[in-house]
Amino acid sequence: MQLATADNQLMFAVPGLRVYSRLISGQFPNYQQVIPQEFKQRIHVDTDRLLRAVRRVSITARDSANVVRLSAKGKKLTITSNTPEVGKAREDVEVSTEGETVEAAFNARYLIDCLNSIDAAELFFELTGPLSPGAIRPAQHSDYVYVLAPVRVYG
Repeated sequence: MQLATADNQLMFAVPGLRVYSRLISGQFPNYQQVIPQEFKQRIHVDTDRLLRAVRRVSITARDSANVVRLSAKGKKLTITSNTPEVGKAREDVEVSTEGETVEAAFNARYLIDCLNSIDAAELFFELTGPLSPGAIRPAQHSDYVYVLAPVRVYG
């Protein structure tokens, strides 16, 4: 294997293949500013139960944004979807909560993708408001955080 550098370029070479790379100058975006630092509500839930419930409710979330709404009060998280052409769905999941009640809506596909990637039995879903990103943290690995953008819904 050959390796060569020059100014802001790098080249790797093996028989039959050359790869060139260029160092891009500039400031890397501050990704930490999109991670919510505070939350109004923290929901503690079983990962698999939440995933299965979101999958079931998302069957009727077939509009362009594939929206599911979440609202947790006390020991119950309610997940709903409503698409006039398809129908309505509602599912309740047992949870524990702290803080005030926050209602938020998310793209079901993105939420399912996130939940599928979590390798923990339980998670914390932290919400700030309907227009703020949600933070999902595996209960056993609080240094991992998944940020999920909300969907604006009317009515």
